[in-house]
Amino acid sequence: MPPDQGFLCDCGKPATIRQAWTDANPGRRFYGCGAAWRSVCDFFQWRDLEKPHGWQKTALLEARDVIRAQKETIKLLQEAAKEEPKTEADIAKEEGESSIEKLEKENIILRSELQVSHQAEQTLRHFVLISWVGFICVVATVVHGLR
Repeated sequence: MPPDQGFLCDCGKPATIRQAWTDANPGRRFYGCGAAWRSVCDFFQWRDLEKPHGWQKTALLEARDVIRAQKETIKLLQEAAKEEPKTEADIAKEEGESSIEKLEKENIILRSELQVSHQAEQTLRHFVLISWVGFICVVATVVHGLR
């Protein structure tokens, strides 16, 4: 990352802007020692004064975890590719595991859609109930007015 002009760290080098990926501060930028990742002077100061929060923090943490999982998967695949050739049974097993993963992801999606559907159904039930109460009030008012 390019150094921030005019801002020096404790060792006299231009401070660089970096990005934290901890659970508490995902995506939050900070100034670090200008000696790159060697951190000669351990200089540290937040650039983003406000802490991440809400859905943005959650989205950043989820994205970070997905990236880490994908990097691990790539690493495992690269290591596996270096090993001996796979038998048909191994290939079938991997395809089965892949199918299971796809089905688990689909299951998660369907569960979230079901939850949304339940919420919509509950809202509709409340609407119908309120409509009936209103209707009964109107009928009672009309009947009372006719007496």
